[in-house]
Amino acid sequence: MERFAVSRIDGGRPRLRRLLYIATIAAARCNPVLKPFYLRLHSAGKPAKVALVAAMRKLLIILNVMLKTKTRWRPPCPARSKKRYSTHPLNLGDSR
Repeated sequence: MERFAVSRIDGGRPRLRRLLYIATIAAARCNPVLKPFYLRLHSAGKPAKVALVAAMRKLLIILNVMLKTKTRWRPPCPARSKKRYSTHPLNLGDSR
């Protein structure tokens, strides 16, 4: 008997996981940090759900850092050059 891959996300807290899943779907469409990350993984051949779960983890890390440092979300400014401004997810802008 053949076994097939199960296409569901399991583990952790179900309510938080559900909220992160919905937030990540929106972020994968509009967020200037998560959209290119998701598209890069998906275009590299990763299944959509695998890329989405990776983006969920990245979003969770960003949110944890924002809570720890007590900073607000500040998307990367497109006017700044890439040499001077990193789009790394933990770069949340200067804390002015």
